[in-house]
Amino acid sequence: MSPACRPGVNEALLCIVLLSGLCSCLHQYQFIDELKTWGEAQQHCREKFTDLATVDNMEDVAQLIAAAGSGYSGRVWIGLYDKSRSWTWSMRDDGYYGTNNEPYIRWKAGQPDNGRAKWKLCSTVYGGELYDTSCSFRRPFVCYDNSNTSSPPRYVYKSWRNLTWEEAQSYCRKFHTDLASTRNAEEKTRVQQAVTGNVFAFVGLYRRTWPSWSDGTEQEFKNWLTGRPLANAGDCATSLIGAADAGKWVEDHCDQKLPFMCHYEKQQQLWIKLKALKSTMDLNDPAVMEAILKLVSLEKKMKEKGIKAGFKLRWIKKPDNTIFQEEKDEL
Repeated sequence: MSPACRPGVNEALLCIVLLSGLCSCLHQYQFIDELKTWGEAQQHCREKFTDLATVDNMEDVAQLIAAAGSGYSGRVWIGLYDKSRSWTWSMRDDGYYGTNNEPYIRWKAGQPDNGRAKWKLCSTVYGGELYDTSCSFRRPFVCYDNSNTSSPPRYVYKSWRNLTWEEAQSYCRKFHTDLASTRNAEEKTRVQQAVTGNVFAFVGLYRRTWPSWSDGTEQEFKNWLTGRPLANAGDCATSLIGAADAGKWVEDHCDQKLPFMCHYEKQQQLWIKLKALKSTMDLNDPAVMEAILKLVSLEKKMKEKGIKAGFKLRWIKKPDNTIFQEEKDEL
């Protein structure tokens, strides 16, 4: 790759030449035609490969289908999973909820029942009970206010303008303390008493849906079958193979036994030559390294080399945990 000397990492006049290695890691998939639960499949993939399959884009979808071949039709486990019970309150005060910091949550019977294809789900209170809902709806909301230390905390109902959940959270944090949360039955009653009229009002309970893959990376790409995932149909994802909707995802209960797809990384080491500004700069600082990745347009350069998508870049560390070395002038 060609040298680059760009302002932005640090303003200075002196440029020095450095060398560093980068790893371009592409997902490669291995179909395992053995019946295992999601947890068993995860363990197998971690022992034999890298992990259960991570799917980041449509190129990955096509590779995953191809890896299964033409001899199988059905569903296979992939690495995406949900934490459907992992609801938390907007206010994250470690001491507020007691020693175990356990939230007091009392759902209306049958709740939560929303589909989980959205990035996030939020909650409302109605009749003293909780309902899940889309965070993008506009509703009145209840704030918690503990700004006056000389008087008991209070719950403030805002019906003057309907806001999305995020807007309501910002408002409550700016003018009060946060969106309302509850620690016990008494506080639940006080929240409901603050709401006037028969309306659904936002409170602080929320959660991210399907937040991450088995390998720990965040979910940034979705390929669900239309209408899926359903509310209570399982917390582990499968990919359809050999069907009309091949590559689409469908949720299932994690204790089902299915074939599965592992992924491993095909690594390609690349050397780049950079000109960095200021000889005293700490180039092993994570913030500096991230800035360098952006400055030298590595994604564009990867595409120029014929690698179109499905890759991840990471720095290669030397035995002494450094990344960069100065290029010596040849005599």
